[in-house]
Amino acid sequence: MRLPWAFAALFLAASPSLATTVLALKFEEMIRMADGVVLGTVERVISRRDERNDIATYVTLANLESLTGSYQERSLTLRFSGGAVGNEIVEVEGSPRFREGERVILFVDGNGQQLVPILGWSQGVFRVVRDPRGGPEVISDSVGNRVFGIRDGQVIKERRVASEIELFGERPSGINESAPPQGGFGRTEDGEQIGLPAPSRDQRGTQAESDTRALAEAGEVMRLDQFAAEVRRIAAMAGVRGEPIRSIQEGQAAALDDKDGTPKDTTTAEPTRQAPPERGEFPRPIERETSRDPNLR
Repeated sequence: MRLPWAFAALFLAASPSLATTVLALKFEEMIRMADGVVLGTVERVISRRDERNDIATYVTLANLESLTGSYQERSLTLRFSGGAVGNEIVEVEGSPRFREGERVILFVDGNGQQLVPILGWSQGVFRVVRDPRGGPEVISDSVGNRVFGIRDGQVIKERRVASEIELFGERPSGINESAPPQGGFGRTEDGEQIGLPAPSRDQRGTQAESDTRALAEAGEVMRLDQFAAEVRRIAAMAGVRGEPIRSIQEGQAAALDDKDGTPKDTTTAEPTRQAPPERGEFPRPIERETSRDPNLR
């Protein structure tokens, strides 16, 4: 079932004064809703005009491994709306960015059909980072915050670097590394210590945030193998097999119809109504009304 959660993102992204806003998704929801979850190395990033003369950026992943979903090829090309061609730049605020050579885990959804073919936009992007001390590969989110684990359907991570999108809904669990205030505000004339105000719920933090602080202090960043195993475990428990993932050609335009990307011929001369885009999909014709009041013209 497709939800129109990214329609607001399309509208807001067009406004220079507003940030792109998307619906906050739990980790388990993302696994259930994505076409598939893939691990791969970014082999090529190129912006060019497509068949309809729109600017798009094509990101090709190599050494591909499917964690969920159905895809057998060793490479996958994703189409993102926007990019830079010559002196012309079309920017989609909040769209994930990629560097050639990096390893990523992506929650793919609607490739070749949606504005951003990643479920939840940057929520569906995780980067694989090599420990500089020679340790194992570990996981960060799309902007570099370290991931410590998956608990109660949420990604437990730092909030050291702000996301480029605004999340509508429940605030994800995380920690902010800035130190909380210590001590008090001095003493009264009677020598009584003036303490800090009682912390609010946000200041006290949730149990998940406390757990995350403990993990952070212990340096227990989530490893790649742990993350991949958790994705597979949750998918198996939920009975998720995923949908067929489709790759596209560089220069291919976005499909205007179903996910197979094959436009249907229209034989009627009557205008068709268009449904609102769902989660960033491009508008597509919907069925004409089959009954009509004969008194209306």
